[in-house]
Amino acid sequence: MGHSISTGCKFFKMEEKFDWSATLSAPQEYPVTVIEGDIGNNDYKQYLDGFGFIPVGWGNEGGTVSSGPNKKDVPDSLHLLWRSHAEHKFYRGSFALPKEKITALFKEGFMDTYFDTVRKETYNKFIVGMAPEGRVTVWLAGAGMQREVARFNAQEVAVKAEDVAPIERYLFEKGSDESVMADSLIITSRVKNKIAQYGLPDPKIYDDYAQRYQWQPVLELSGEGSTVFSGSIYTCNGEKWFRLYEEFPYQESRAIPYLFFLGWRDKAGKGHASWIVLTEDTEYWVRYKKKGISRLPIDFERSEIRKVFKEKIDPNRPSKLVIRSERPEKEEMEIYLQQDSIKVPIKNIVHLTE
Repeated sequence: MGHSISTGCKFFKMEEKFDWSATLSAPQEYPVTVIEGDIGNNDYKQYLDGFGFIPVGWGNEGGTVSSGPNKKDVPDSLHLLWRSHAEHKFYRGSFALPKEKITALFKEGFMDTYFDTVRKETYNKFIVGMAPEGRVTVWLAGAGMQREVARFNAQEVAVKAEDVAPIERYLFEKGSDESVMADSLIITSRVKNKIAQYGLPDPKIYDDYAQRYQWQPVLELSGEGSTVFSGSIYTCNGEKWFRLYEEFPYQESRAIPYLFFLGWRDKAGKGHASWIVLTEDTEYWVRYKKKGISRLPIDFERSEIRKVFKEKIDPNRPSKLVIRSERPEKEEMEIYLQQDSIKVPIKNIVHLTE
């Protein structure tokens, strides 16, 4: 709770402080370099330059910087100047963050599992995402939860080499953007092949990804004696939702999902983990699970689940996505999306149970 101190007849309310840091994000196809940037308030700012190339995938976090006091006031401003290498453009923006919304999320927190116990956690990281045509998204993240808190639009600007620090002047060298886009340490061969085949994704796709639907996950794991104790949902707008099972089957306004995680026990009490990804990419887990990351599938803009949501589902009316299995330990899953009389099976599924 906040505290008040008095000075004569005046009262000053001290703001509640929280432990937070910040990092950057950008789509795999649209790597960026932040030249100038900070997030913070009048008392403290974390600088966002110096992270290098950022192609980590939409909503995924780049490197982390821990600096300043352990607990700080909620940030109320964000400033950015970055180079979009795929577009050969600079973008600049200064934005006011929704301080009350962020403070409410910090205070609300969420329940998390820690070994066999359940405890309350809260958010501890801001992720600042930059997408093509100056799109900016800010997420608040922590321990398996990630919520979108703001979206902005930066403006394209002209920048001269003499306007930036000497260490950044390589950005003005002829062919520098092309070198970034060709570098396999920055953009993987799979992403390069995708760009070669389909071109760069339409920048408007990031507006589509932000579209929310009133959908509810429904679990029907009817294997003998099986019980689900927790679940996570990853959605294409960069949000992540972790819930204990008693909270899991709930309806909320969310973007289209691409990944589900289910923690469950069989009749002998043995714990299992099931990952379900809505993609045609059968090698998804071969690439990502060992690295402990879960990127938006490379085929998501053309995916079956996105097509069904966009073409069949009214975003303003309730719908449900049902995950059903008679034998979850055998990775036998049936998934379908339903709204009123519309029921559409989802066939492009990659799943893994351990």
